[in-house]
Amino acid sequence: MKSKHLIFLSFFLMISFNSFSQAPNSFKYQSVIRKSDGTALVNQLINVKISILKGSTTGTPVYSEVHSTTSNAFGIVNLNIGEGTDKIGDFSSIAWSVDSYFVKVEMDESGGSNYTLSSVSQLLSVPFALYATKAGNGFEGNYNDLKNKLTAGNGILIDDSNKIINTKPDQIVNINAGAGIDVKGAYPNYSISSKAFVDSLICLSQDEILKLTPSTGNIVYNTTSNKVNVYNGSNWFELMYGDCMPKPTTAFAGPDQVISSGMTINITGSKPTYGIGKWEIITGSGTIQNASNYSTSFTANTNGSVLLLWSIKNSCGISKDTLRVSFLQTSPTITDYDGNVYQTISIGSQTWMKENLKSLHYSDGSIISGAYAYDNVEDNVTKYGRLYTWNAAMKGSVIEGAQGACPTGWHVPSKADWSTLTTHLGGMSIAGGKMKDLSTYYWNSPNTDATNECGFTALPAGMRSENSVFFGDRIGSYFWSSHAYDSNNADDYEITHISPYLWPYAVLKTNAQSLRCIKN
Repeated sequence: MKSKHLIFLSFFLMISFNSFSQAPNSFKYQSVIRKSDGTALVNQLINVKISILKGSTTGTPVYSEVHSTTSNAFGIVNLNIGEGTDKIGDFSSIAWSVDSYFVKVEMDESGGSNYTLSSVSQLLSVPFALYATKAGNGFEGNYNDLKNKLTAGNGILIDDSNKIINTKPDQIVNINAGAGIDVKGAYPNYSISSKAFVDSLICLSQDEILKLTPSTGNIVYNTTSNKVNVYNGSNWFELMYGDCMPKPTTAFAGPDQVISSGMTINITGSKPTYGIGKWEIITGSGTIQNASNYSTSFTANTNGSVLLLWSIKNSCGISKDTLRVSFLQTSPTITDYDGNVYQTISIGSQTWMKENLKSLHYSDGSIISGAYAYDNVEDNVTKYGRLYTWNAAMKGSVIEGAQGACPTGWHVPSKADWSTLTTHLGGMSIAGGKMKDLSTYYWNSPNTDATNECGFTALPAGMRSENSVFFGDRIGSYFWSSHAYDSNNADDYEITHISPYLWPYAVLKTNAQSLRCIKN
């Protein structure tokens, strides 16, 4: 015996007809043919036997016919029931109004006559026009003998031969449609379209689908996604791909931001069309005014970086996106002996200069010996500040935390100061990236993982070696600490364009490097 190999899936049918046209002697039936493994049987010649059963799924056949057809590239076949071959019975004599009827579908995938039962399903509103044909001759007496006669409204006349005549051809005929019915057009060329769930195919956009009140098992063709959808009792799923729909609106939290003034910002994510949105704080601290509103405000508790999450969720899944906001609330400026004004930045518990020192004089007015411009070009001082030997930066002191060349109330950062900063920024392996200016205008590409989220704004000032060679411009930042490694070397902290690290090294004191002062 040949095993059952095909699955016949019936869809919904859009029934459209002209109100004054003759009722058809057939109706459309569209289905997807599948193999037993669920895959569509595409571009395949098959024979389909259709039988109309009376009363039940096992009722007496009152009509049968055969269709020889070929499935399309999606496995779909289109039949006009009533127009097949090898007919048994009279399709036009079926009394649709008297009893319920069922359509029995049998197929032979080889195109022969060895049919296998595929499905039996009840016909509901498909033969509506056929029913209308039968009902149209239900009354054959004299209209004047009726007790409840038709009453003509404005623009409608019923003549002596019981014909309905439109006396105002230009007026629009309004028809009150029930649920699932669309009526379009003007008399006499209006059409009625059924969107009720029946045993045939209905094609709707996604927005139209979501307005329906479906039952479990209802199937519809989604013209927005061009895919077949099935309702599982709670959600629509794409039949061939298994995707739940509608998926949540794609979440977008907006571009990352650097805030240099104030601690409150407006945040705007993508507005949810499908799903419910929610803002969350992933790292950092602060307050979200209204976490469920896609457009709201956020207030940070402290300076530094905050990572926010905007998500949109529904029963089909969740979409997420992050927003990083760096709050770089600047502190008051500081001015050195030469009149150079420096921006300052609070990072955690510390306050740092936001720029490298440029001064040629100590705070007491004495000249700094051992201060240089990169490549001996004074214009580079404007960008990068000056480069100092360790003895010049320390003003000859060997005491860690000495004021050195820094303005009054500030000092050369100690090893402990650098350690505190590194810890606050998450450790040596990522601190450098959080300190680097983001731009590749100053830094050579790729300027790896640069975010400057703490506002330190490190620039690649380079250095001057002990043999008077300048190098490292656009490549690295080299900052002194006040910690002497030994009599010839001192600790520095370095950042490069190819790494997010903040590297501690011991280098010759005779090198000339950048000095970034920290407040006492």
